[in-house]
Amino acid sequence: MPFSYTGEVAALGSAVCWATCSIAFTKAGKSIGSLCVCLLRLVMAGICLLGVTTVIYSRCVPDAPPQAWGYLVLSGVLGLFFGDLCLFKAFLMIGPRLCLLIMSLWPPIAALIAWPLLGEVLNLWQWLGMVITLFGIAVVVMERPQMGLQGKKHHYVTGVLLAFMGAAGQAAGYVISDIGMDIMDPTGSNPTEVSFMATQIRVLSSALCFAVVFTAWRRWPQVIRSLKHTKAMTWLAFGSISGAVLGVVLSMIAIRHTEAGVASTIMATAPVLILPYAILVDRERVKVPAILATIAAIGGVAILLLCKST
Repeated sequence: MPFSYTGEVAALGSAVCWATCSIAFTKAGKSIGSLCVCLLRLVMAGICLLGVTTVIYSRCVPDAPPQAWGYLVLSGVLGLFFGDLCLFKAFLMIGPRLCLLIMSLWPPIAALIAWPLLGEVLNLWQWLGMVITLFGIAVVVMERPQMGLQGKKHHYVTGVLLAFMGAAGQAAGYVISDIGMDIMDPTGSNPTEVSFMATQIRVLSSALCFAVVFTAWRRWPQVIRSLKHTKAMTWLAFGSISGAVLGVVLSMIAIRHTEAGVASTIMATAPVLILPYAILVDRERVKVPAILATIAAIGGVAILLLCKST
């Protein structure tokens, strides 16, 4: 595998991690609720990142200029706090099928944001690959069964708007994080360490935001009760390591080595990667259109890999 594809490989690895952690967080959420999952996964991820940076890089506090801190804190607030908060609320109002479908629009949003901010211009073939990939994702998500819908009809418009806001928050946070990492490492000579440090700042800032929300909503007793669910905590720890740590770090590495639009589109294949689990473990019946859409999504990723801008 040529080194020039490091970003794309990291993005695909991030998608695998997020597909895995979504399964773990779903299992944990059934016992302790989605809001507790949001907070506790960030706490666990922060502890893991602190351990890694202390052991490997011999520092507890990320070494970043104040300007980089500002961008990365903003990135964490927009992506890991605001985006996730809107996403989980939208799940309850419009259900996972429509919510994930709308959330799959965040890669082109990221590409549009990166165009003026980062000067990243995709070629025609890359745009085509992005469209094909997103189309495949959309079809696959629509084929998945509607589960756990708790919202009412009059909540539909609000839920759709929240899902769009979640997608926009994820996209904006993703692109802004790249600006912060450019300030930390303008030459790109140490992408792995910078990615860990940037992720640590983003996780810390978003965790503090969730702590404020839990305090305002008086949800801390619920958090304490959640800690007593051993099985839920096991799934939560697994999901935090695979998603909130490895997945986020790989995503940071991805945008250091390829365009934000390309990386985010590859990472958006996470809903497609869940299909084998759905078929083999959950025994879901996947229809032919979903299988064809999966092939189309993989073809779109192939186009992104083969037609990378030079």
